[in-house]
Order: sequence, then structure tokens, then C-alpha cells
Amino acid sequence: MQVSYCIFRVVITERFIKHKFVFFYMTKTSYHQKNPYIVLPSKPEIVYIKFPVYNLLFQDEDMPFKLDEIASRDIASTEFPSRSIFIGGKFYTTEYTGKQNAEGVYWFIPLFNREPVDPVKVGKNMRKGLENYLKPTKTLDSNHELVIEIAHEIKNGVGNKYRDNAYVLGKATNDWIEGNITYTLFPHNLIRQVALTINLLEDRTNAYEILRHSFTNIKEDVLKRIALNCHLQRNMSDIETAKDLMTQAKDIWNTFNSPWRDEELKQVYKGGIGPAKELINQINNTEQTFRLNWTTEELKASKTLEEKSSKCVGIANTYVALLRAMGVPSRTIDGYFVNEGGLEGGAHAWAALHIPGFGWKEADPTGREYVKFSPYQHKYNFFDKMNDSPIFYFIGEGESNLKVKEAINLIKTKRKEGIGKKDELMKKALKYLKRFQ
Repeated sequence: MQVSYCIFRVVITERFIKHKFVFFYMTKTSYHQKNPYIVLPSKPEIVYIKFPVYNLLFQDEDMPFKLDEIASRDIASTEFPSRSIFIGGKFYTTEYTGKQNAEGVYWFIPLFNREPVDPVKVGKNMRKGLENYLKPTKTLDSNHELVIEIAHEIKNGVGNKYRDNAYVLGKATNDWIEGNITYTLFPHNLIRQVALTINLLEDRTNAYEILRHSFTNIKEDVLKRIALNCHLQRNMSDIETAKDLMTQAKDIWNTFNSPWRDEELKQVYKGGIGPAKELINQINNTEQTFRLNWTTEELKASKTLEEKSSKCVGIANTYVALLRAMGVPSRTIDGYFVNEGGLEGGAHAWAALHIPGFGWKEADPTGREYVKFSPYQHKYNFFDKMNDSPIFYFIGEGESNLKVKEAINLIKTKRKEGIGKKDELMKKALKYLKRFQ
């Protein structure tokens, strides 16, 4: 997860002011790198959206929610000019070219189940309509020999009674990853190069000396501060020590992920890092380049299992690949993670699996969350935008009600225009909205 900061908004509604109560809420909506993210509600709520003029929006059809339109104004799709942006609960590439901002009111309906799951009540594995969530892909290589071997091991470990129970297999896979896969921000090639440095040092448990010789372009006072919080064990292999150290020294990521450019890194680290340079050149006559980015190959499930470590994307890929190898429909999710208290967060990846009789269930194998999942810490991408982001407000418990009046006025205007079939939906929406006036 890259380190960033979560945006907070303090909301004091008129209703609370009248009663002389002040409540502080973390909103369900926020913007990270100018893209809007949402906390997925656990039950249907109404969302009001204002779309900027001359805006292009893109959204993956494989969404964890659907939107049922209640009323909208000046919204048109480039694919279907005469119809709404939302067709059958799916988004389409959309452009707005009117002279004023478009707006809409929608029922926001989550498609994930967050109710407790009773393993005894889980039905038999259902695959009809979910075939795409069982197929191997380049990174979800569930057909790889190592993935199949470990999936077989996990499945045998739950016993005959639960070997086809999706919920139990999901938990067992989460537990296996917790005991066997280490989380790291750093690519495997960096870990190996740090291991080569460790091999050349007399004291292989001195975190500062390892860091000083490995990262020669980072100021010594910064390395000393980071090393103070690192404690290494004896009797571990060089590669295990390197993994352990880089897990503890994750603050280094911020140091060289921000101010340095790729070309600068290539110049500084060409030929290896620190005293490992000569050894690397002996092993491989080709030029070595120090790099920070992960390759697609390194994030494959099979590669994560071989290395026994990865960042959140590789761990999520591994979790899903293992489940698919066991016949459990599952998928990865990209989003934004917010730490407890909401003070900082970053890009993150987690997963979801389909449990017969209960539907889709979220799981975070990196954060070891399965039985309990923290919805306020996992935010979903709402739109991928090309220009200005839409402004959207959830109208419901614990969220801003600043747009209640606009939403009601829009619905009443559309009712006067004669909607017909949507009239009952509008009545229900008006009743819901008036609770928050």
C-alpha cells in the first residue's frame, strides 16, 4: 500500500444544531489522487450526484453495487444518447456537453453480503453464471502446479465435511496465507540485492550497517532513525533476514518513492547496490538496474507462493487463485485503504468470494480480515474520471445531508413532468429523504 492521506470532512446538520448536539462523522466519500472513492454501505441508501460539464467518466461493469435511477436532469450517454447514464445498473462511457451541470438521484444498492455467515447453512458450490470468476488469468494462475498443490493441501486440511464449503475454504485460505506469506512493499529483486549485501557483512543482525551499505544514496541520519525500530534475529538465512528487515524498514519506501526519478535511480544503483556490486557482477555479467516498481510477473500468484512474500496485490492474487483452484468463485478488488482513525491510507487490493446462499463476501488476506471485515477502512473506486470528478453525497445515516433539498426538488420536478412507472419508486424515495430534512 502506498502511503497517502485520507480526506476528512466534518458535517454538522441543521437537525443536530437544533437539538444542540454535534456529531463528527467520517464521510463515505473522499478523493484520492483526484479520483472519487466510496465506503460501500451495508444497506441501500440514496445518493445524489452532480456531474460537471464536458466530463468523461469510465466505470468497470464488474461493480460491487448497482444504481437504480430515481430522477435525473441533463444526463446523456454517448453510446445511448436518448437514455440515462445508468442502464440496467451498469455504467457506460459517458459525456456531458450541456451548458449547466447535470444531476441525478439514485438508490445505491450494495451487492456484497455483510451479515454473519453460518458455515452450516452454506449451500453447495454454485458456478452457473460465475464461470468468469473461476478462470485462470495471467496473474491469477490457478492452473499453476504450485497453486494446485497448495490448494489441495488447504482443502484436505478442512476435513471431508467442509471440503466443498466455500466459507470454510475462504477462512482456511486466509489462515494459510497468514502463516506462510509475508507482506512487503519492496520488489523481490530489491530483497535479493539486500540479501547479497548481508552476505558480505560480518554482523548480519546490524540493521543500520545493512541499510547503510544497501542504500548509499539515503542520508545516514534517516537510516539511523529507521534502523532504531528494526530488530533482526540470528540463525536466519540471508534472504529471510532481508525480507524481515525490509518489512520492518518500510519507511524507506517513502524516502525513495517520492523525490527520486527512475533515471536517477539507474545512475545511482547501476551495477548493484553498495558493496554487493562486485559480487553481483561476478554472478551476472549483464548490467543490473535497481528498481522500485513491481512487474506483472512478480505479482502472479505462483510467484508470490515461490517467494513467500509480496505486496497487497500479489497476496490478493494468491488468495483468489487458490480459491479458484478449489472451485470457489472469487475476484480481486482494487481500492483505497484508510487506517483506523482515518488519518492515512493508500492504494490497496483485497478480494471477494461467492458463498452459496449468502452471496459475495469481502475478505482482506493482507490485513488478515475474514470473519470480520472493516467497511470504513476499505474504499471502492466510484468513477475513473478524465476531467473533473462528479460531486456525490450519500443521504443516510452518518453521512452529509447537504443535498436533501436538491434531491427532493429534482424528484418533485420530474414527477410533474410525468414519469409513469417510476412514480412508486419516487414516492418511496421522498419518504426516505424527508427523514433527513
